[in-house]
Amino acid sequence: MTQVVPASSSSAHYGASSLADACPALLHNDEHLYRLGQSLTVLHAHKGSGARLRILILKDDPVNPMVLNGDRLLRPSATLGLKAELRHQQHLQARCAAPLGADPTPVDLLVRDNQVLELQLESLGEPPRIGSATMALAAAIDSAARAPAPRATSGLGRLFRRSQDDAPLHTDQSAVARTLQELRAAVQELRVTPFATLTLEWDDVPDMG
Repeated sequence: MTQVVPASSSSAHYGASSLADACPALLHNDEHLYRLGQSLTVLHAHKGSGARLRILILKDDPVNPMVLNGDRLLRPSATLGLKAELRHQQHLQARCAAPLGADPTPVDLLVRDNQVLELQLESLGEPPRIGSATMALAAAIDSAARAPAPRATSGLGRLFRRSQDDAPLHTDQSAVARTLQELRAAVQELRVTPFATLTLEWDDVPDMG
């Protein structure tokens, strides 16, 4: 029988690279950026729980990171899409306060194909830039959703009212685009390493009896 034991995260620093290089398609998909930002914001919120959490990212599913706590894998709950008709700020804050869910996948099975990356926590910053950018984007989405729809008019009235009606909507949409770009810049700063493990056969474990 084989037991997979995570190695020290510091031992993998020599192989560090940017997440954008490891998963290049991520930066070109706004939806994926937002979902990743939400998940990392939630996971970072649990950093102060007292447990040493290691954030893992799958190369083939980078928008759904998980954490390793001892030998247990944990995941945040579902994320929202950019067009979800819910209160984005409220949803994100609630997820930050909620416990993480258990993932039944065995660690040794997860790392078998060497497709797992470990996020270098210091690349998040303190306070984490990605958390600030994600929360600002959630606020901008909420604001855009609350913007009044242009009122229907006809004739000359439409010409005079168009600029007044378009201004708030244009401002809110500009805020969404700006904060989305801030989130993209924060993701570009993230550093990852190949997830390091030590594989021990039970015969290699000394008898403590």
